[in-house]
Amino acid sequence: MEKNLKGYQILRSIGKGGMGEVFLARDEICGREVALKQMRKEWSDNATMRERFLQEARIAAELSHPNIIPIYAIDEKGTYYTMPQIEGETLKSILRETSEQLKQGDPLHLIGSSVPSLVRIFLSVCSAIAYAHDRNVLHRDLKPENIIVGKYGEVIILDWGLANFINAPEKKGPDLREGSPQLTQPGKVPGTLLYMAPERAFGAASSVLTDIYSLGVVLYQILTLRYPFRRPSIKEFRKTHKHEEILDPEEVAPDREISPHLSSIVKKCLSPQPKKRYQSVEELIQDVENYIEGLPEWMDAGELMLSRKEDWQFQENVVLAKHMALTRGVEMLEWVNLMISKAHFPGSIKIEAELILHKGCKGIGLLFCMPDGPFLKGMEEAYCLWLSQEGIRLYRSNVEMLSADQTKIESNRPYSLRIEKVENYVRLFLDGVLCFSFLSHIPLSGSQVGVLLRDASLSLSPLRISVGSQNIMVNCLAVPDAFLARKQYNEAIEEYRKISDSFPGRAEGREATFRAGMTLLKEAKEQKYKTKQEDLFDSALNEFEKLHKTAGGPLEYLGKSLVYKAQNDVEEEVKCLELALRRYPKHPLKPVLVENILSRLYETSQSERKQAFSFALLALRHLSHLTDVHAITDLLETYLEPLSFLTPSENKNDSLAIQLAFWLNRPIVLEEMLEKGLDEINRQNASVALLLLGRDMPLDFLEERSLPLIHAKFNLSLIEGASLTLPDVPKQFLHELLPIRLWAALHSQNWNKAKALLKNSPSEIFSNPNDNLFFLYGCYLAHAKGEKAALAHLTNVSEKPYPPTSALLSHFLLGRIDLKKNWLDKSFLWEKLRLFQQLQLYSQCAETSPK
Repeated sequence: MEKNLKGYQILRSIGKGGMGEVFLARDEICGREVALKQMRKEWSDNATMRERFLQEARIAAELSHPNIIPIYAIDEKGTYYTMPQIEGETLKSILRETSEQLKQGDPLHLIGSSVPSLVRIFLSVCSAIAYAHDRNVLHRDLKPENIIVGKYGEVIILDWGLANFINAPEKKGPDLREGSPQLTQPGKVPGTLLYMAPERAFGAASSVLTDIYSLGVVLYQILTLRYPFRRPSIKEFRKTHKHEEILDPEEVAPDREISPHLSSIVKKCLSPQPKKRYQSVEELIQDVENYIEGLPEWMDAGELMLSRKEDWQFQENVVLAKHMALTRGVEMLEWVNLMISKAHFPGSIKIEAELILHKGCKGIGLLFCMPDGPFLKGMEEAYCLWLSQEGIRLYRSNVEMLSADQTKIESNRPYSLRIEKVENYVRLFLDGVLCFSFLSHIPLSGSQVGVLLRDASLSLSPLRISVGSQNIMVNCLAVPDAFLARKQYNEAIEEYRKISDSFPGRAEGREATFRAGMTLLKEAKEQKYKTKQEDLFDSALNEFEKLHKTAGGPLEYLGKSLVYKAQNDVEEEVKCLELALRRYPKHPLKPVLVENILSRLYETSQSERKQAFSFALLALRHLSHLTDVHAITDLLETYLEPLSFLTPSENKNDSLAIQLAFWLNRPIVLEEMLEKGLDEINRQNASVALLLLGRDMPLDFLEERSLPLIHAKFNLSLIEGASLTLPDVPKQFLHELLPIRLWAALHSQNWNKAKALLKNSPSEIFSNPNDNLFFLYGCYLAHAKGEKAALAHLTNVSEKPYPPTSALLSHFLLGRIDLKKNWLDKSFLWEKLRLFQQLQLYSQCAETSPK
């Protein structure tokens, strides 16, 4: 070797490999020591080996990762390249030294004696290989002697001499297949025999899975300080590979700290069947990180088969009511097949299955964290992972928590899916690749799983269920959480407050404060005595108040809203959530508020109409950009009863918000919308709505004879009990104003005019219960033909949970509206006024009947 090479002074040789020799050199330009690797002389005339040597440098130069050796310079003419000189030990020397020390009974190597330290080194190696794979590069020669651990803890992968691009043709050199099984053989089967996946010995191409196999051998050595098997030569290995047996690392090295979790990782890497190995290094990294973090190990808990009836506690076709309170009818019903497991799986859970969606399949829902109680209620409160050809979504209470629409489920293609729920985290893996991870700030409770089917156009393997062991790294909140689970409320609150005081300014402290408030709230819900319950509600509010002006500010309002919900004070609940949205428009915890609002919107839309309208108004004003809100907007636009004094507008969000504010009797909302600015039509609508809600409004911008103003003034006269006088009606409005013209005639007992209006109109328009002419014709019949005829007409209506205002009189006469029960509490102010006005007009017409 020459002592000088183009600006480099060669100091000494520091290592020799299969193709090259590494020297310590001084870079005379930069004034630093570097490692210079030059091709060995015996290969210098071999063009194939020369190209392979240079490719090592080129590939390593393309990879920029803290655990991959960087390349400073490449000299193709001199066939050498330079890189940093790393001071440290190879992983091979660490393991060998530790093994010798064990045999001699000497003090052990600081790193080699610590399995956790070695596993962290292994994790760094995996990180680098995952990066290389992502850049389409295979290492193909992973082994401890190619891994160096620096004196400052850095972990570097050296020697990319056999690296190649994924799916690239195999490059062959001289046939040097025989030799030491521990040395790289740069011949027809690149790699080192002891680290080689079995399929490579029989001509299979290098792949991600062969690199994973090599990583498994490295991990086995890390754990046991031994090779997992003996392979004297490739020729002999080909004869005996079927009899190769891998002993459990715990049995091989019982004195080292080897957990079953690590053993299972090793055995999965070293499976002779590639399909049974980790399918990506990321998947391997996830399991290694779980070990390091002390996360639970998975234990088999059984299988659930769709066709095995004994696996299911509930298996029926059920009807789902979607937004019934918003649609006034039964149009939003859907039949689905619901299956709920008989077995319970508490704590951490993993669900695995193989799935094929056939062409035309609408999708499948996998339910988990399903609470005990009524099945339909449990299904709503459970988490539902919905997989379809449109994408993947995670729902709770039918509210979309997360979507992965970029991941399409192709028809007639098999997929391996895995769902993991650990503490408050949910992760989905598809074909071994992480699709999404979701964190819930509201504890994930419930222990049953289920399946939701819309059709049978799919193939689903049995669901393989695993449950997690206890965590080694216990969160400080686990102790009070355990007290809370046992309903030991005082002990739980005391511990939560200790944590809050111990960790001010930290997420753990804020979370402890929030959970203390939730504990007080839970205790209040179970309290039988009203006075004690109210005291606990107040205490919960005070506890949540502690989060004010902290980084957990949104949790203060979330907690308070949950207290108001428990008190059935929806108005305060909505105010609280709206204030939070205004105060924290860009806070990292805003999604927690949004999740709760959408969940409440769906929950109330099933049956609680006034509450549903309140949450719909909140969502329209502050969350109109969300997909879930778009769906509600479309429903409201279709099913919300039109009001004759409001003009349709192209700006449907503002238009619907004005209508909801009117129905809810929220003049403050309308005034605020006017202050912020509205288009001309919605400014007119908001002003008219305010007028009818009792506000003095200047309406000079409206034409005196415009339809909205005529309707508004007529309705205002009805409310105030004034004389029902109409201005001269323009001819083009005669038909549109027929209802109020007829109402005015009946109110003033001008029977001839009423008769004339009816005579000049087609009879079919009086038979529609959704039109005011329906009840007005009934009132006319009460005068002209008597109550019997009127009742025959008015009672010819189908029952609806929320009838239109034009049919309120009919439902009252049929006994479907009972003023002594809760109708007055559940109805809107406008409905109460309308029913009173209809009863008044009907009574007046009936009393004056000659019949």
